[in-house]
Amino acid sequence: MIPDFLKLRELFAFSEFNQTRVYNAIILAYSLFTFSLYIFLSEASILKVGEEDGGFEYLTAFSFLIASVLCLMISFRSRNIWFALLAIVFFVGFGEEISWGQRILGYGTPESVNSKNVQGEFNMHNLEILDSKDFSGEEKSGWRKFTAVQFLYNLFWFTYGIALPLAVFYLGFVKKLVTKFRLPVPPLAIGIFFMVDWLIFRISKSLLLPAGKSIEYYYTINEMFESCSALIFMMIIIWFFVKRAESLTEKTISG
Repeated sequence: MIPDFLKLRELFAFSEFNQTRVYNAIILAYSLFTFSLYIFLSEASILKVGEEDGGFEYLTAFSFLIASVLCLMISFRSRNIWFALLAIVFFVGFGEEISWGQRILGYGTPESVNSKNVQGEFNMHNLEILDSKDFSGEEKSGWRKFTAVQFLYNLFWFTYGIALPLAVFYLGFVKKLVTKFRLPVPPLAIGIFFMVDWLIFRISKSLLLPAGKSIEYYYTINEMFESCSALIFMMIIIWFFVKRAESLTEKTISG
């Protein structure tokens, strides 16, 4: 018998599974399509979609941009500073993903940045202190890996998309703080897909992908996961946007 403290029935209702089915279906379909490309595409095609300025990189950037614009719109209408902060975060994600349009516009990297950037690009996430690799191409170890943007990004989606909704549900004082400070809490029914996609990503990378391929072949699955996680963030923000619109409509009708 399931322990009562889990309160799974209440959690199911709190997570709004019944109201997020369309969002979940879109995320699931996109995730299945994305990761299954390793089954249907040749190695050359996998390298093509995962390259710099490839399809997945642009899809990731597009998702962050849409999320940023919608957050800004919600912030203006609701006077909620948290959405303004999220708009900034997602816009930075958009700009960083395409190196602030460097390859599109064709401008060079300033020497002050180039000398500190592992990939010699005009962005922050590839600065040696923030990249997951050093200038020798070796993966960072020890405490240094905790300064990598990839680790910080994973911490962000886990904390905001999964840990926060669970804390609000199980811990009364967290719920009071969230309500007091008007912090927007994403539905767990959508946020849980961060973990689902991360598990698919890790299992595929460690166990399922064939051995003996190029580094770029295995790196493509990182781009796939980033694209899936960016889509999840976009779906969460669209959910906030739609919920606010529905709330305003109900107030107008009742008024």
